[in-house]
Amino acid sequence: MSYLTPPQIAKLLKVRREKIVAWIKAGKLRAIDVAEGGSRNLYRVSQAALDDFEKSREVTPPLPQRRQQPPSVPDYFS
Repeated sequence: MSYLTPPQIAKLLKVRREKIVAWIKAGKLRAIDVAEGGSRNLYRVSQAALDDFEKSREVTPPLPQRRQQPPSVPDYFS
């Protein structure tokens, strides 16, 4: 299984690395921390977790609104 770093994901999604880390800390993007005992986090995100995250953020286009038919206007000039 391959893992991606926050900078790699940021480059793919065209956002800042800090945004990726914020999504991880907020629990929106699943990741593992590979740091050993240090105060600095070293996050890694699996491709499956990234796919799930992207799927959860998909936007569906709104349905087209139907135009209302104008009320019948009597023809007084015929």
